[in-house]
Amino acid sequence: MKEHRAPPESIQTPMGSAGEITMIQASDTIRATLKKHPGVREVLDRYGLLGCGGPEGPEESIEFFAKMHGLSANALVAELNANRHDPSQPRFVSVSPGIVAQGARDASVPAPSGEHYGPFLVSALAAFLVGAGLMGGTDLFLRATSGQWEGGAPAWLAQVHGRVQISGWMTLFIMGVAYHIIPRMAGARLAGVAAAWATLPLAITALLLRVFAQPFSSVPAFQALLLFSALLDLGVAALFAGVIVLTLRSGNAPGGGFLLFLASGLYWLLVAAVINLALTTDLVLHERHHLINSWNPAYWHILLLGFAGMWIFAVSLRFLPHFFGFTPSSEWLLTLAWALVNFGILGIAIGLPAGFPGLAAWSAGMEALGIVSFLLGIGIFRPSEERAVPAPPACRWMLRGAYLWLLLSSLLLLGLEVTRTLHGVASEAMAGAHRHALAVGFMTQMIFGVAFRAVPLFTGQRLAETPLVAATFWLVNLGTATRVLVQPAAESLGRGGLWVLLAAGSLQFLSALTFARVLWLTIRPPRTGGARPQSPPGAFVPLSALKRPTTSTMPAGTPADTPTVRPTMSVGEVVEKFPGTLEVFLGHGFEPLRSPIFQKTVARTVTVATAAKIHGIDLNTLIAELNGATSPRSHPL
Repeated sequence: MKEHRAPPESIQTPMGSAGEITMIQASDTIRATLKKHPGVREVLDRYGLLGCGGPEGPEESIEFFAKMHGLSANALVAELNANRHDPSQPRFVSVSPGIVAQGARDASVPAPSGEHYGPFLVSALAAFLVGAGLMGGTDLFLRATSGQWEGGAPAWLAQVHGRVQISGWMTLFIMGVAYHIIPRMAGARLAGVAAAWATLPLAITALLLRVFAQPFSSVPAFQALLLFSALLDLGVAALFAGVIVLTLRSGNAPGGGFLLFLASGLYWLLVAAVINLALTTDLVLHERHHLINSWNPAYWHILLLGFAGMWIFAVSLRFLPHFFGFTPSSEWLLTLAWALVNFGILGIAIGLPAGFPGLAAWSAGMEALGIVSFLLGIGIFRPSEERAVPAPPACRWMLRGAYLWLLLSSLLLLGLEVTRTLHGVASEAMAGAHRHALAVGFMTQMIFGVAFRAVPLFTGQRLAETPLVAATFWLVNLGTATRVLVQPAAESLGRGGLWVLLAAGSLQFLSALTFARVLWLTIRPPRTGGARPQSPPGAFVPLSALKRPTTSTMPAGTPADTPTVRPTMSVGEVVEKFPGTLEVFLGHGFEPLRSPIFQKTVARTVTVATAAKIHGIDLNTLIAELNGATSPRSHPL
C-alpha cells in the first residue's frame, strides 16, 4: 500500500511551557502515547483500537497498529501529532481527512466497540474441558476396560464428544474472537449487537439439547429436542454469518486472500448446519442413537476444514505476519491453495455420501496439494522476525507444529480414501486418527498459539504463568502423536494398546487444563477496580498476585450499609441485587437483559465497565444512574 504523508502545513503541534515540542513517534507504544496524550484516543478509536488493550491501551507500537489495520504509519503519526492534547488544553487542528490510507474511513463513522470475546471464550473453555475430559476420557476408559476398540463404548458417546469439541470449543472460540477482531479490521461497529450476543445462549442451548437428547433418540420427546437443537444450530450459523457480513459491508475491511478464506468459512458453516439438520432428521426417523448415514464423515470434514480451517487460514494471513513476524512469500500460491482446498472439500462432500470413493480420493489429493501451497505461501517455516512485544517461544512452536499436523492429517486422509477406493472399506480407527490430527494437532494447537499472543493484546494484560505455555505445547503434541500412532493399530494391540490411548487422551486433557488456566488468569477482569499487577513480557505472574484483596474498594466516606454499584460488578449481579437498575440498562439499549436466562448466564460474565464500553456510554454517568436506581430495601453489598 502506498503511504500518504500529511503536508507539513496541515499539522499544528502544541508547544510546551518552554517551547519544547514532544512529538509522537511510530516506535512509541500506544499505551505510552495515550498516557502522555489522551486526546489521540479518538483518532486511534476511529481506526479500530476501541477496546483493545483495556483502558490503558496495548503495549504494541504505533507502527504495529498501522500495519495491522492497513494504514500508513507515517500518515497515522502525523494525524496523531495533529490531535494530541490534554483535556485541560484546547483541541488542535486536525489534519486533512483521508491522509491515512487510500479509501480511508470517514471520520464520522462510529468507532468499533464492544468486548464480546470474554463470555464466548469462557464458554468455549468450559466445553473444551467437558468434551476432552469427561466425554473423551469416558469413551477411552470404556474401550480400555472392555479390551476392544469397536463396540467397546456406545457409538453415540464418541459422536457427542466430537460435537462438544467442535460445536462448543472450536466454534464458540472462533465466534468470540471474530466478534472482537472483525469490527476493528473493518473500522465499524459490530452490526447487530443483540444478534451477536444471542448466538451464545442459542449455541449453548443447542449443544446441551444435543448432548442430553441423543442417547434417548428413540423417545418421542427427545426426538423433538434433537430436531429443535438442529434448528437452533442453523439459526446460530445464520445469525453469525449475517453479523459478520453486515459488519464487513459497513466498514472498510481488507480484501484479498483474507476475505476469500473468510467468506468460504461462512459458506461451509451454513452448509454444515443444513446437513446437520438433515442428519438429525434421519436419526430421528430411524430411531437410532448414533449417526451411521454416509453423510456423517462429510459433515464433520466440512465443519472441521471448511469452516474452522478456512477461518484459521484467514487469521493466519492477517495476523501471523504482524504478531509473529512470519513473511508471506507468494500471493498466487495462497490463491491456488484457496481454490484447491475448497474444491477438495466439495469433492469429499459429494463423493462420500454418493458412494464415489474415487472422487473422494482425488479430492483428498487436491486438499493435500492445496495445503502444501498454503504452507509455502504463508512462509510459516521460514525464519521470523522478533516483535516489539514478543510472544513466548513456545507460541511459534505451536504454530509450526499445528501446520505440520495439518499436512500430516491431509496425508492420512489421502491414504484413507485411497484404501477405500481400492478395497471398498476404510478403517474407522484410521479415520479417528485423521480427525484427531486435524482437530487437536492442527486446530486446537493453532488456537492455543494465537490465543496466547492475541488475548493479552485484547485485554491489555500480560500473559499469566508463561512457563505453562511450553508445558501446553509438549502435552498437546505428545498426546496427539501417541493417539495418531497407536489408534490405527488399537484393535490388534489389544488391551495394552487401548490403555496407551487412554494415557494419550490424558495428556491432551492436561494440555487443555494448562491452556485454560493461563487464559483464564489472563482474561478475567481485575477484582480490585484497578489495573492487574504488571510484569515484563514473559514473566511469571503468580495466582496470589491476582486474588481479591481483603480491604474494601468502596469510596472513602461511603457508609457500609449504602447500596453501591461499582464498575467491576457484573451486570447480572447488579440487576439481581438492585432490580430497579434493570430499567436503567434497558434505557441504554441493553435489550438482551429482558431475558431472565440472559441475566443469569451471559450477564454474569460482563462487568458494568465493559457494558458501558460496549454501548458507548460514559461510565461515570452510567454508574450514577444505576446508583440512583438502587432500592433502599436492597441488601448491602
